[in-house]
Amino acid sequence: MRKSILFVFPVFPYPARLNGISVRYTPILEWLRDKYVLHADIVAGENDHIEDITPLKSLCTTVRVLKRQKQQPSLALKISRRMSSLLSPKKPYLLQYHDEQTIKHFFSARLTPENDELAAVIWVSAAYLDIGIEVFGGTRILFDAIDSIYLNRLRKTKQSLLEYIDLWHLRQWEKGVPQRVHNTVFISPIDANAASKRAAEEQVEIIPNGVYLADIPQHIETVKNTHVITLGFIGHMGYAPNIEAASRLAWIFEQLHKIDDRYRLLIIGRDPAPEVLGLQTKTITVTGTVDNIWEYTRMVDYFVFPMLSGAGQQNKVLEAMYAEKPVICNATANSGIGAVGGVHLQLCETDQEFVDAIDGLTQNPQLVAELAREGCAFVMKNYAWATLLPKYEQLLLATVDQPTVAPQKYPSDIASTSQMKP
Repeated sequence: MRKSILFVFPVFPYPARLNGISVRYTPILEWLRDKYVLHADIVAGENDHIEDITPLKSLCTTVRVLKRQKQQPSLALKISRRMSSLLSPKKPYLLQYHDEQTIKHFFSARLTPENDELAAVIWVSAAYLDIGIEVFGGTRILFDAIDSIYLNRLRKTKQSLLEYIDLWHLRQWEKGVPQRVHNTVFISPIDANAASKRAAEEQVEIIPNGVYLADIPQHIETVKNTHVITLGFIGHMGYAPNIEAASRLAWIFEQLHKIDDRYRLLIIGRDPAPEVLGLQTKTITVTGTVDNIWEYTRMVDYFVFPMLSGAGQQNKVLEAMYAEKPVICNATANSGIGAVGGVHLQLCETDQEFVDAIDGLTQNPQLVAELAREGCAFVMKNYAWATLLPKYEQLLLATVDQPTVAPQKYPSDIASTSQMKP
């Protein structure tokens, strides 16, 4: 009899190129669906778009969605929650929810008699994890944090005293998570080390994202136009670090265009922010959302990722390398990948270094070919899902084999405040 596995997501995990979580979980769900009975619970924010659940039900037996409603807590409640977070870091203010009882009821509704044999819960991201441990019991949870929530928040802080106190509490909470669940997973050593100084001793694993190959042609031919040299950037262009990087790249591009007017810049990615759309000129193209990114990828000569912020694993860099395109990036873009500069890609830091490196590649076709070949080989060796999925399933099996802890039940009268889809 196949074991039942519940996945809990903060956003929709399918199809693959919908968001950062779907890039990771589409291949995982596709891998596991024939071996286990899969279920999915999605807790969407009040401003999140609710996707059609029908495609996801091709992978999961049941799919439920909780659309959180905007809360207007009293000032007294806000003060109470803030004071409790200052007195104890066990429940950081950043992880407290005014509609906690609604979320609890949504999760506990899974614990019906027919679901009593739920073998494991894969919890994706830190959101609502405390509630999940309370409802399901930590021994049956495989916590896939993906990124360190502390590092994510640190990059967004405005550096006020209160924010630093919240960050400190968040960091203490994150460091305590491995002792409260069966296994914890991150996508990069940077994230794992931020969350646990004893990652090697604790049940903390690193399983990076693989490159999703199902929609990628086996061979991506370059459309070579000898009259232009096309630089490329790819990513979700509504994401703040990508917006910053694109703006920086536009300046680098302008310096190169002064050297050689054959240079062109192609920015590929969905939902471009107004700042990105404003970069478009006769020599800079912003594609916006496209049906197939690979048709545009083949037009690019070099991919350039001068990231100013962001950490962990950069999927866009891996995909560019897999496409056998030379990649020029900085240490931030390479931090969660571990490629060797000068072998698998070119590493630069200053704007002038980027200009010099790109112009140098234009004069050295042999190095271009070597970087393209070695970069692709590096990705296939280290980031193919075929090698990563068995390790992921091993962690899942270890969690499945654990005895479960009796979960809590919550009164049914809370159900009216949640919106669920069967």
